[in-house]
Amino acid sequence: MAANVSYSDSLGADGDGNSLQLFEGSWRACSPTPGMQNNCGDGGNESNGGTSDFELSYPFSVYNNASNFSVSINFQNFSGIYDIKIEIKNATTTLADIYDTQQGEWQYSYYYIEDVNITNSSFIYSTTMRVTKNYEGQAKITIKLRNQSQTLEKSYNITILKGTETETSTCDACSLEILSAPSKANFGELIDVEIAAYRCDTAKYAIYLYIENEDGKKASSETTSHLEDKCTNYTLVLPLQIKNCDGLDEGNYVIVLEGLDTRAEKSIILEGNCEESNENENESSESEGNYELVSFPEQVEVGEEFFLFVKLLNDENEKKTFTVWSYVYRGNKCYSCKNNREENNISIAVNSHSSEIIELRNVVQEAEEGNYSIKIKILKEGRKTPYELKQSIKIKTNKIGTKTSAQSNSVINETKISNMSSSGSASLLTGKVIYETALAKNIKIILLVVLAALILVFVLRQKYIKPHAKESEEEGDMYIGEE
Repeated sequence: MAANVSYSDSLGADGDGNSLQLFEGSWRACSPTPGMQNNCGDGGNESNGGTSDFELSYPFSVYNNASNFSVSINFQNFSGIYDIKIEIKNATTTLADIYDTQQGEWQYSYYYIEDVNITNSSFIYSTTMRVTKNYEGQAKITIKLRNQSQTLEKSYNITILKGTETETSTCDACSLEILSAPSKANFGELIDVEIAAYRCDTAKYAIYLYIENEDGKKASSETTSHLEDKCTNYTLVLPLQIKNCDGLDEGNYVIVLEGLDTRAEKSIILEGNCEESNENENESSESEGNYELVSFPEQVEVGEEFFLFVKLLNDENEKKTFTVWSYVYRGNKCYSCKNNREENNISIAVNSHSSEIIELRNVVQEAEEGNYSIKIKILKEGRKTPYELKQSIKIKTNKIGTKTSAQSNSVINETKISNMSSSGSASLLTGKVIYETALAKNIKIILLVVLAALILVFVLRQKYIKPHAKESEEEGDMYIGEE
């Protein structure tokens, strides 16, 4: 018997959801940790009128054969963006890897998982770890939380056992959850849906996201994502394109996330004038081939202007006006906007069965380093819903001595722009040369060389040939005189 105690209501855990645990030599009422080490962290900061605290749930012992195991942090009365580190270490060496749910990849547990959004007062962050070093014995598993104002830390004991390659890791059951999605949307709109998925020890790896009505009729395209690693948590933001009205009515629909032999749902209301939408759909159909982002920078710097080049194709029998704008964003925040998201909009009339390439200028005013997205919206004359193009972009802080993003952008996809411009299929609305082909440059060089040669011949002729000719004439005159 590990311990003997007489229970009294005064000890706590009396029907309040807690369990009575022997922790650091005393019996305490704490959150249950089934299958895990007893864990009763001390209180932390005051937040939102309550005590903020966090506790780690983890296996008391793990194997050193790179088998996956789950860990989770239970947050109470926390909110906001935090960087999280969960590190397993002996006296000198970091012993484990951790799965970065933000980037979707494994990393050394010495590093932080950045920008985890703690969204409610009872938030649980879960991920997967594995011991990769050949070490046996006692170690420490340490949590560190940091934001702009503070760094918090807790440490726990963990035992690392010798394992063999034949041992198999245990996984929890597969699970899917829709974390956030709009409660309302319009027909024809593109929305973002944040989901959490845990792939268990199953051969299945695909998950599917779509919207349907109560009769099972789909009201959106189907977005597919593949979860590559078993026993791994994923947090993803998936785009979902809602259909235009096609025999669909306004009202209640369901966002469905399914796969891995499980399913999750979230309600959504779809709105819009279906009759007008169908008329517009019949009048003018658009496809991905009508619009193309032909040039963009993969990386930009804060405060530096950069350029996007967008191709517009009018495949109709009459001239159409297009209004186009772009912005850099992450989540619900725009990072290239001063007043609104349409402030860099350009309107242009495109002739029938013709195309144009336009230039959009953007500046990221203020942002932290990291991965963001560019959205380009294209509103065609006669349509109510703009078409959208999306592209990932990385933002860096400005460093002295590095090439600016505006400079580096001028060479991205330059051959593609040149070919389109020289072929006559599209005109470039910039007023400046974006790219000059190697052939054109060589022709200019050859012309300059030929011109220089002609000038040299002319100079030599003036200096040598004409004086000699004059002397010959004088000698001829002398001979004639003697005769």
